[in-house]
Amino acid sequence: AFNLPFYYIVVQHDLGKDKDKFYIKYKNIVGTPDALFKILFLPIYVVGEAKSRNLTLNNKGHYPILLREEYQLMLYMGIVQHLHPFSFVRGLFRFNNSVYPLKYNPKLFKHILKYKKDAIRAINCLR
Repeated sequence: AFNLPFYYIVVQHDLGKDKDKFYIKYKNIVGTPDALFKILFLPIYVVGEAKSRNLTLNNKGHYPILLREEYQLMLYMGIVQHLHPFSFVRGLFRFNNSVYPLKYNPKLFKHILKYKKDAIRAINCLR
């Protein structure tokens, strides 16, 4: 589904009806990516996130990945990078009609982590 070559193995996934969710954790931040792949003998990981919509070009010729989707996948990639510090991590969005890659950006990951306290405060206000 993610169009990866045969030499990637599935480390974990929660796609399908009967699958248990798996969690990745870093500094009390917990994530549940849809899939995690790895090259068998190399420290190369791919974090996969499945979306149920089609990906279409906007009027400027760009693919409209939602910012929250990008941040979500970046957070997952950053957690995997910190769990496996000597590895290479990248991300893939799987849409109904295509696969869209995302490069790991450590500066963006650190930027997202800065908002952890604000996010917790906002969630607690909603309860």
